[in-house]
Amino acid sequence: MDRTVRQHVEWLEERQQALNNTLMTADTRDKANAIESEIRAVAVRLALEHYRAALDVEKSVSAREAK
Repeated sequence: MDRTVRQHVEWLEERQQALNNTLMTADTRDKANAIESEIRAVAVRLALEHYRAALDVEKSVSAREAK
């Protein structure tokens, strides 16, 4: 991971807010749909990164317990 968890969360929160702001000012349904799709993609990426990090911790704990 190139960034700290805090930096990553801050970036995602800022990105989500920017997308929400853009969504509120979208002048066509096509633009709004594209922005909504990007919001969902960011959410999926966040979830995957969260679960991958959790899996790394789980593996680390399992390895320690096996010793």
